[in-house]
Amino acid sequence: EDAALNTADAKVPKGFGEIEDEVLMKSVYAPMYDIYEKHFRNDPLLGEPKEWLRPPPVSKLYVIYGINLETETFLLLKKEGDEVALDSSARVPHYKCRGGIAYETKDTPQRAFRRNCSGDGTVPYGSMSFCFGWASSDLKVQVDELDQADHREILKDKRFLRSVVRYVCHNPTPPQLPESFPPLKYDVVAWYHGRKHECTLRMERNEVRVKSKGMVSIKFKLRYLAITDVSVDESREGEFLIVCESSRPRRLKSAARSEIVEEIATRCRYLEKLVELLDVDDDADDVLGAD
Repeated sequence: EDAALNTADAKVPKGFGEIEDEVLMKSVYAPMYDIYEKHFRNDPLLGEPKEWLRPPPVSKLYVIYGINLETETFLLLKKEGDEVALDSSARVPHYKCRGGIAYETKDTPQRAFRRNCSGDGTVPYGSMSFCFGWASSDLKVQVDELDQADHREILKDKRFLRSVVRYVCHNPTPPQLPESFPPLKYDVVAWYHGRKHECTLRMERNEVRVKSKGMVSIKFKLRYLAITDVSVDESREGEFLIVCESSRPRRLKSAARSEIVEEIATRCRYLEKLVELLDVDDDADDVLGAD
């Protein structure tokens, strides 16, 4: 259910049907049914379902979570008389199924984002990534996805702590490219909630900026020192991928993709060498993350 909330084309797998909460709780989770009723369904602070999905009343939202761990996503059930039970023989494509439980993995398609990934071992990716849909002119949403960071263990993950420090502390001035690297501008296509949008990609002296041309607000910037990989996707015509350690991968499309990839890679290499010459601390690239 969580995944379906954030995936426009999410469907119940062929051959399967849905089941009401009460039937599920009484049949499979019977020992927890009273707790479920008392502390969830009948909680006066819970509010109506439509209120659960509203963005928080703030102007900035910083989100950090782990991805690409095997995560329980849904149950596979079969009827046994008037009740239901876990179906250990059921299988669903792209999910690892064991004992009637389907787990998403790093190879599970997340179609709304045109990528494969999974949750943090506890919370499915569809639930955690729901915050992307809150981004608007009134609410800036910044997300750090940490590969292989566990739901609980993330609290002592160095990458998590560095992200928190970066959010709450003043960033040092990042090294910039010399004026011999002129600003460049390209027309690209970006995907937002599974739809294509015309955008402009600008290469500045210390970052790449992408902004939409139409009514839909798409705007992000990636610092060269935070980019870990930029490559052509040979399986998709015109598409290329920019990967940053502290943000989700960005898939773009352009007729000039080879030129764009080569230019970004050149700028990244130049700044990496500059950082080495300046003897900048090893953690500098964490501080100079994507915004």
